[in-house]
Amino acid sequence: MENISFYLFDNGPPKKIPGFKKGISLSSFPFWGDYFFLDFTILNWKSVRDDSSNLFIVLEGINDRSLLAVSERLNSGFPELLRLDNGIEVFLDSLKSNHSDYVFLGTSSNVCIIDFDKVFDIAENANNNIIKFSIGSIPVDLYIAERKELVKLIMKNRRKLAGTDNIIDYLFDRVLLTDFTVMENLKGTLFFRNNLMQIYRSNMWLIENIGSVFSLDIQNKLNSIININAESFVSGDGFVRNSILSSRVEIKGSAENSIIFPGVRIGKNSRVINSVLMSGNNIGDNSIISNTIIFPSINDHLLPETTIGEGVTIGNERSSVINRRYPEQINSGITVLGFNPEIPDGYQVEAGCYIGPDVPFEKLRKHNKLTKGSSIFSGENNDDF
Repeated sequence: MENISFYLFDNGPPKKIPGFKKGISLSSFPFWGDYFFLDFTILNWKSVRDDSSNLFIVLEGINDRSLLAVSERLNSGFPELLRLDNGIEVFLDSLKSNHSDYVFLGTSSNVCIIDFDKVFDIAENANNNIIKFSIGSIPVDLYIAERKELVKLIMKNRRKLAGTDNIIDYLFDRVLLTDFTVMENLKGTLFFRNNLMQIYRSNMWLIENIGSVFSLDIQNKLNSIININAESFVSGDGFVRNSILSSRVEIKGSAENSIIFPGVRIGKNSRVINSVLMSGNNIGDNSIISNTIIFPSINDHLLPETTIGEGVTIGNERSSVINRRYPEQINSGITVLGFNPEIPDGYQVEAGCYIGPDVPFEKLRKHNKLTKGSSIFSGENNDDF
């Protein structure tokens, strides 16, 4: 086998996962503090890259800001970006001009660490089959095929792919899923596959395994492919216990059993417990956040002084309530705040609640609090009130 190429497809977050917003690249979404979804792909394929093989990122429907985040992450010029906004032909032309013997296809929603030794053995014995993979016996959107056979398959479905509004979903859900002939299991660890609770539990797993040989090995490998400015500040009154701090974090309150993502600030006398606080959030003074996932704050407009106001209470340490709107995605007492949270001073969000992306604090002010298991959205007609 001369070489192998890998195409990572990204058309935003998987379906029915609350918290995300349209146009956001999943590749550039933070997963473990300083580490993006994309970093796991690059880590898995680093040895392939060093072996003069090819890696392409294929994007569809991604906004310019999110595309820029991906490009900045790939400051070395690797891998190449392909955009499908004008149709399937861009991908097809890349396949035809590619001289690899085999092509590996995957989606950015698979966060995993894989042993690739077996991949090459499987590829060399593909015998014209399209092979779908599982990790730990869990089927995932990873496929391998002989390049020429894949070109034939795309040509066969060319008209249907050209006629769909979502090329990537159609390719994986209607073409590859229908035409694969063999399933092979890969040795490895799967951290995320299409469920919001997996993000929370994978972050809690990292905390629980701080200092273990396995987690340190993963982090050391990730650090070898990205540059991290890990400086953070904990004030004299601040307190951190059993937590992971990312770059540019400032803590004047406390963080316990939590992961604090880059650029987060925790105000004086505020407590963060069993939570995942993603990039760019600013927690006001005297607030308590428990068992909560807070998505990144990436608003382009001038942000208020805090994204989570002063004297705010979010979540509950002891609850196991399930969100009524998203029982499979938000359960076990976890509370979720979507992209760009704006929580007014003194507000209360009970356990199991969901606040959708871009919900303005003016709308939240209309209610005294969000009661357990309820949801509120930026639109007018979907709230649980």
